[in-house]
Amino acid sequence: LVFVSGESVPGGLKVGMWANVNTKMFRGASKPVGWKEIRLQVDIPKQLNVMKVLIRMVHTPYDYVSHLCPKDHAFYILGGVVGLDVFFLPVASKVIKPGWILKQGNEHSRGLRRLKYGESSGPGAILAPLKVHMHLPSTVHFVPNEFKVVLFDEEAKQWTDKGILEEGIDWNPDTRLLRFLTQKSGLFGVTLPRTANLPYKTWKLEPALEVRAADASINIDQDDEGCVHLTVGTREVEAVRIQVKGDRCQLIEPRVPHLYLVELAPGSLLHALRDAGLNMLPADEDAAEALPFADGFAPGDPAASSGSGEGAGKGAGAVVDGEEKGLTLKEKELEKYAYREMASVASSFDFLCSRWNKKVGPGRVVVRSRESSVYTGGNQETVEYKQVLLEVD
Repeated sequence: LVFVSGESVPGGLKVGMWANVNTKMFRGASKPVGWKEIRLQVDIPKQLNVMKVLIRMVHTPYDYVSHLCPKDHAFYILGGVVGLDVFFLPVASKVIKPGWILKQGNEHSRGLRRLKYGESSGPGAILAPLKVHMHLPSTVHFVPNEFKVVLFDEEAKQWTDKGILEEGIDWNPDTRLLRFLTQKSGLFGVTLPRTANLPYKTWKLEPALEVRAADASINIDQDDEGCVHLTVGTREVEAVRIQVKGDRCQLIEPRVPHLYLVELAPGSLLHALRDAGLNMLPADEDAAEALPFADGFAPGDPAASSGSGEGAGKGAGAVVDGEEKGLTLKEKELEKYAYREMASVASSFDFLCSRWNKKVGPGRVVVRSRESSVYTGGNQETVEYKQVLLEVD
C-alpha cells in the first residue's frame, strides 16, 4: 500500500505499508520490502519474515521532531524525517463451525501493537540489523562530507547516532540514494553541522547589471531599476551569488535548479538554501564552534600573498592543527550601523571583505571600499580599494 499526499508541501508526505500475512522462509540473509513509487525500502532479516507483522515507512519532507528536543543542537535535519515502524498484526478470528467464531479476548486481538525493534533482549530477540534505503529529495543540492545519519531517542528527546552502524552508511550522490544499517526502528534523519560553511572565506557587495533568464522579456521603454550582487565564498562552496533588486532576491550561483533566478524574499531564499544543504543563517552561538582560518587571510585576499602578518607562511585559509575554535562576534549596534552605511551607498560603491576585520576586536569593523565603475568600465580594476574603519564612539 502506498500513499502520497497533495502538492502543498514540496515532495509531499509519502507512506508505504506492507503486511506479512502468509509467513514463510526465504533464501538469503534478508528480504527487500520496498515501494518504488516513493523510493523507500527496508531489508528485513529472516526472523522478521516468519512473524505476522506490518511494516510502515513514512517520509515527511520537513523536520517535525527537533522542536521536541530540550536544547538546541549544533546541527540541523536535512531532507526531512523518515519513520520506520514494525507492528504485530492482530490475531485473526477463526470460524470453527457455521455461526461459531473463535476470537481471542486479549490485547493481541485488539489492533496493532508496536514492536520496538532492537529494544528487546533474550532468546527470542531479533539481533540482525535492518537496512534502510532512502532517496534524499531533489531539493537537497549540497551534501557535505560531515553529514550523519541519526535516530530520535523518544525517551531522552534527543537525536543520537547510537544504533546506527557507521560502517553500513553508503551515499551515492549520482542517484541520491542513501543506505544505512540500523539496529533499531524509529525516526531517522540526515544531519549537517550548522557551521559546515563557516567561516565565510570572502564576501563582496557591488552594484551590477541585472542577470536575467535567457527567455526573459525586456521592455526598452522602461528604465531598469538598479540591482546589487552579494557574493559570499564559504568553506564548502566557492561562490554564492545573490542578486538583490528592491525587496526581492534571486540566486545566481551556484545554479540550484529549483532556486536559480527565482524571485524570493530575502528570508525565504536563505531558508530555501538551508533546506538545500547550504546554511547561510548562522546563529551567534555557532561562532563558538566555527574553525577560524589560521592566518586571518581569506583565500583570494591579495594580502594573503604579501608574506606579512602573524600567519605568514602557514598557507592562506588553512586551519592549523589544534587551533582553538571560535570567531569573534562584533557588537550588535556597530554591526547594524555598518550594514546601514553600506546599504545607503551600495548603488555606487563596491565593498569587499578585509583580513583586518578579524583582528580589530568586537568594537571595530574594517571593510574595503571603492567607487564602482560597473556602469562605465564594466567594473574592471580601474579604482583601487581603500580600507575603511568603523568603530564605536
